[in-house]
Amino acid sequence: MEDIYEEQATEEAVYNRHYIRTDENNSIIRGFSDAFEQPQSDDICINEQGGYQFRIFDGGEENPSLTNDDGIALYKWDGKAVKARTKKEIAVDTPEPLQPQPTETEKLYELVTGLYATLENVGVLNMEDVPNTIRRDIERELAQQQTTTEKR
Repeated sequence: MEDIYEEQATEEAVYNRHYIRTDENNSIIRGFSDAFEQPQSDDICINEQGGYQFRIFDGGEENPSLTNDDGIALYKWDGKAVKARTKKEIAVDTPEPLQPQPTETEKLYELVTGLYATLENVGVLNMEDVPNTIRRDIERELAQQQTTTEKR
């Protein structure tokens, strides 16, 4: 019976290594435990005695998100340790919001109003000859375009 207890007492604790993977800017793009994935040659071991689940910091959250909602890395490797990226660093990597694309109707309307304005400018068309409803729409559109241009 004593042999069984001795054997259990001498067993070593089982640890998993925790690794990170970085991009060309040292932003952390992947983190994992070797319990689930084997590291590539460039992966960096940040904890040789970690638990089963990956943690980017000792005692930190298990399997934390390494990116924000835009997919931008929240952490970086400074060559010695994991650091949180600053708001400024994250902002530099955040893409500009996409501008909504005009609908086909809006594109056609813009072409027609531009054509009317050009024809009037070269003296081919007199806006007085254009029906009131169309003229009002064109004038309103041209005024909006001027306001938008002035704001830029």
